Amino acid sequence: YLKLNNPEAITYLNKSLKIAEQLNDKYKIMNANESIGDFYFQEKKYKKAISAYEKALRMAQEVERQRSISDIWRKMGKAFLKLDEIDKALDFTRKSMAIAKEYNMLNEQKLLHFQLSQIDSANNNFKQAYENYKHYKAYNDSIFNEKNVKRITELEMNYKFEKEKQAIEFENQKKFVVHEAEAKMSRIIIISLIIVIMLMVWLAIILFRSYRFKHNTNLLLMQQKNEIEELNDEYLTVNEELKQTNEQLNATKLQVEERENLLIQITDNVPVFIALLDADLKYRFVNKRYAENFNFSRKKIIGKKVADVLDTQSCSVSAAHILKPLQGETISFENKNCNKNAEQIVQTTYLPYYHGGEIQGVVVCSIDITERKKAEQLIKDSEEKLNLIIKNSNDIFVLVNEKGEQYFISDVAEKYTGYSVEELKGAINDVIFPNDVEIVQQHWNRVLLNKKNSDTIQYRHKHKEKGYVWFEAVAQNFLDNPAINSVVANIRDITERKKIEQALVESEKEKKRLLQSEIERVNSELENNQKAMTVATLKLLQNSERDAHTINQLVEIEKNTNAEGKKLISALIANYKRMSFNSNWDEFELLFEKTHLDFYDSLNAKFPTLTGNERKICAFLKLNMSSK
Repeated sequence: YLKLNNPEAITYLNKSLKIAEQLNDKYKIMNANESIGDFYFQEKKYKKAISAYEKALRMAQEVERQRSISDIWRKMGKAFLKLDEIDKALDFTRKSMAIAKEYNMLNEQKLLHFQLSQIDSANNNFKQAYENYKHYKAYNDSIFNEKNVKRITELEMNYKFEKEKQAIEFENQKKFVVHEAEAKMSRIIIISLIIVIMLMVWLAIILFRSYRFKHNTNLLLMQQKNEIEELNDEYLTVNEELKQTNEQLNATKLQVEERENLLIQITDNVPVFIALLDADLKYRFVNKRYAENFNFSRKKIIGKKVADVLDTQSCSVSAAHILKPLQGETISFENKNCNKNAEQIVQTTYLPYYHGGEIQGVVVCSIDITERKKAEQLIKDSEEKLNLIIKNSNDIFVLVNEKGEQYFISDVAEKYTGYSVEELKGAINDVIFPNDVEIVQQHWNRVLLNKKNSDTIQYRHKHKEKGYVWFEAVAQNFLDNPAINSVVANIRDITERKKIEQALVESEKEKKRLLQSEIERVNSELENNQKAMTVATLKLLQNSERDAHTINQLVEIEKNTNAEGKKLISALIANYKRMSFNSNWDEFELLFEKTHLDFYDSLNAKFPTLTGNERKICAFLKLNMSSK
């Protein structure tokens, strides 16, 4: 998505950053922040890009990744250049250049010289801008020439082969000429001997002819000798040229070996399984990770076919794709590798390998994505659990944007409001009880201001068919969380609870009313009892005074009677006192107990040994009366 300039890239980059932070993987945190900075740079949000680059820079400095530090400084310089902060752009670009030169990063130096030329142009320093642009072109040509080293090596090998071929043909031609010369000489000698034997008589003629023939033969031999010497000189020249070429080839071979060692070192240290297959699907090159992944050494795997290395399942999956790169296609797929104790998931890419302008094999690049797949599965399971909880919860789950508009509402809302989810989306003022609109607005303002704690509110919500229902909402602000970017609210129906609370309030009012009525009744009864007791007390006092007066009269009469009369009068006085006291006390005690309900119970509990007269004295003392 980032390469396609798709805005969805930032979502996945933030998810990747969150997972990397949970794993505390500093390399992945660095890469994620750098990619986020690249996204904001593409979107022309340069300040956000610089902020992301700074986070990536801190991680790179912690892990001491100098090449990454150089790359991030270059990008920060580029962003400051876009903001017309020339001094900062120049500072970061120069720091990046220092690292690039130290580590011989040719491509990075090329980009930095081009960036410096832009900065110098912005500073109107056109001379220095031209010098940096010349450096940029020089590095660009150097990198281009480096790409052509393999092509040049191939041409040199072809030239060496042609030279060797010519030398072999020359040697063969030389041998042929010598052989022909020797054959001719043999024939001449044989013919001469035959002529001498047969024509001795013709010696003079034969000698003359022989001389002429020998002379001609010598001329021919001299001519052939000259030709052989010329060929030999040419051979020596070619041999010298071949020697020089061989020295050049040896130097080139050393350079190629150095580059090959560098390539092996680079490929062995990248987290990718890399292999090169020829047209017969035999291994020609593998990096260390690829060989170890299949439990082979690098030497043993070279020359083997793919079917001899991969397990049955992987081989079956590869068979469906591996021939397509030989036809010019690039194929990418996922596969499970069972060669190790634990199952491994890899993402494999097959690319056509070009040599001499023709497809000569397949380049294999595989990345272990087991942990990424596990993380994706965990996220998927978590989302499924969350959806299941939301779907089966009796609470309404709502997401609200910064404008206060509901854009996600769980399906259970229709059960409590009678409205469909689509009808409830958007602003909510139209469905809030008018008297509660201000309360809801204050709640919203508190949620926006307080981003750490949740806020709870009770309000009435319109029902499509039943008037209004009571809701209790708990909301918390997650607008600054890039993964949520919403206010999250959990709403539950509390209508029944409100009805119970109202019933409890009404019941409490009724209890208070009944209690007040009972208090008033008791107070009235106590007041009446108090009045009756006062009357009884007065009556008791009056009767006591009257009885005392009567007894005094009887005592006076007793004094003036005989002994038998005194005895009768004394008995009468005692009986009168008893009857008078008991009659008055019974009425008094009944009224006293009504007025002072628990007095005697409490008195008996504290002093269980009191006599009747002592209890009566306590009653008089309770009424503040004399004990006499």
